[in-house]
Amino acid sequence: MKMMLIALVPLLFAVPLYLLSQYQIGNYNNQLSCRYKTYGDPARDTIVLVPGLDGVTAFFTDIVPELTMNHHVVVYNLPLCSRGCNESEYTFQFIANDLKDVVDELKLEKVTLVGESFGGIIAQHFALQYSERLDKLVLLSSLAKTCLLYTSDAADDMQCV
Repeated sequence: MKMMLIALVPLLFAVPLYLLSQYQIGNYNNQLSCRYKTYGDPARDTIVLVPGLDGVTAFFTDIVPELTMNHHVVVYNLPLCSRGCNESEYTFQFIANDLKDVVDELKLEKVTLVGESFGGIIAQHFALQYSERLDKLVLLSSLAKTCLLYTSDAADDMQCV
């Protein structure tokens, strides 16, 4: 019984936190989706969490209650590209620009950006394009490259696109 109570203690803190989170609904390709969730006090330094390609923000679920003790936390949801979406425009930079729009919408001056896997590539693009808005960059299980396609097969002529 004692062991079970100890295991439930973190849930007692996490449940109220998630009940108090704020959701922002966005419109992507004429489909409504949850654009981001915010947790904690917006007056504190902000950490923005960007998930991997699976888009599963549940990866961050266990850490959000811990982070909100000292930070304002934004969990960003990747914009969806479904039927009717122009796939040639759905690039790393497109998503980084959307992330910047979220930062602007929340009126955040500088953020600590944490990108996991594919989210790390998005975070790198954000850092390269909007370095003035970045306080710290944290990459989790991500690639060092910020592109996957090249304009030429010849090693001397390779340019990232």
